[in-house]
Amino acid sequence: MEAAITNYGGRLVPLMVPDREGRLTDVVLGHDSIQDYVNIDGNFGALIGRYGNRINQGRFTLDSIEYQLPQNNYGHCLHGGPKGFHHSI
Repeated sequence: MEAAITNYGGRLVPLMVPDREGRLTDVVLGHDSIQDYVNIDGNFGALIGRYGNRINQGRFTLDSIEYQLPQNNYGHCLHGGPKGFHHSI
């Protein structure tokens, strides 16, 4: 196996694994250039944030204090919000 990781969001681009005949094949869905990762919104292959999945309505309570997070996915907070790790260098 062979993996390459960018310094833009820690993206996995590509992950090469051998097929039945031993030929390396990329099994990661993603873009062909770094500019596409910068210009097209998405999380292909990236470190997604401090947590994965959605926080319902972007709200949670910790130690009796309610926190409101940014809502970046149909009213929910997804993968660390709009400034998740996927856009970090």
